Amino acid sequence: MNPLLQRIEYGVNSSFNISKGQDDSFYSRWHYHPEIELTLIKKGSGIRIIGDSIEPFSAGDLILVGAHLPHYWPLDARYRAKNSRQSPEAVSVHFNDAV
Repeated sequence: MNPLLQRIEYGVNSSFNISKGQDDSFYSRWHYHPEIELTLIKKGSGIRIIGDSIEPFSAGDLILVGAHLPHYWPLDARYRAKNSRQSPEAVSVHFNDAV
């Protein structure tokens, strides 16, 4: 499966973007982007797939993902269940070196 190119939105003359993922859409695609990404997992757990590395992730993890490196964060089943009251939460900072 080929990763999708994700476009990151920036403000005028901004060198970084901060985004909060608070639902399973944050974790749902195999993707890449030209930016370096620093992600803090605040709530949630699952498996992180970064390039050819596959490891578990959980709350408190801080992960640095290189530019153009495909990654994907499949959540544990308890977060994907239709009527789940558990919701994942993460904060990501994307660094734009083009400015």
